[in-house]
Amino acid sequence: MVKVLCLRICATWCHREYLTPDYVEKITQAKSLEELWQHCEAFDPGSAMGRPEVHKGKLSSFGTAVPAYKISKAMVDKAASLLSQDPALTHRGISITAVDPGHCRTTMGGPDAARSPEEGADCLFQGIKEVLAK
Repeated sequence: MVKVLCLRICATWCHREYLTPDYVEKITQAKSLEELWQHCEAFDPGSAMGRPEVHKGKLSSFGTAVPAYKISKAMVDKAASLLSQDPALTHRGISITAVDPGHCRTTMGGPDAARSPEEGADCLFQGIKEVLAK
C-alpha cells in the first residue's frame, strides 16, 4: 500500500479559546465538510465573535480585525480532521494531519514568542513521524 501524507500546519488561531462558544459549537459539531461549510458559510458580524471586547488580550498584535480569519483557521483545522477520517482516503493509504508548531519566534510570531523556530520545526517532524508510523 502506498502511503501519502498530506500535512496542514495549523496555527494558534485555530484553538477554541480564540473563538466564542457559538462558533466553537458550529465548528466542532460538524460531521462533514458540507455541514462545516453550511454552519460557518458567512461570518456574522452581529455575533459575539464580532464584538471587539471578545478579542482583547488574545494575540493582540492582530487586534480585533480578524475574527473571520480566526474562524477560517479553525474551520481548516476541522476540515483536516474530517478528511483524516474519510474512508475514501484512508483506504488508499492517504493520511492527513494538522500539526501546530506553536507560537514561534519568527517574523510573524515576533521576538517574544515562547518557542524557537527549531522547536517549531521539531514539532512538525514529530507529527510527520507519528503519521507515517501508523
